Amino acid sequence: PPEPLLHYADREVRIALLSPDGWRARNEAPGTANDSDDDGRLQRGFAHYEARQRQFAAVLMAHGVPVTFAHCSGDPAGQL
Repeated sequence: PPEPLLHYADREVRIALLSPDGWRARNEAPGTANDSDDDGRLQRGFAHYEARQRQFAAVLMAHGVPVTFAHCSGDPAGQL
């Protein structure tokens, strides 16, 4: 399974923010590096990922849980 993109510790949640290149490396299907169909899928997936991260943050903050966004270069589990 993929590594988690949220980490709860010390009463705070750290949310991983991946760059578009980090997202691509994490989700690209093998053998599709220059496939325009896969590129479109990855762009839509990245937009969905960003929206979900904002949604999670809003819900957590509405419940009084502090949220910190952590810019991750490729290894969210090691950087959160």
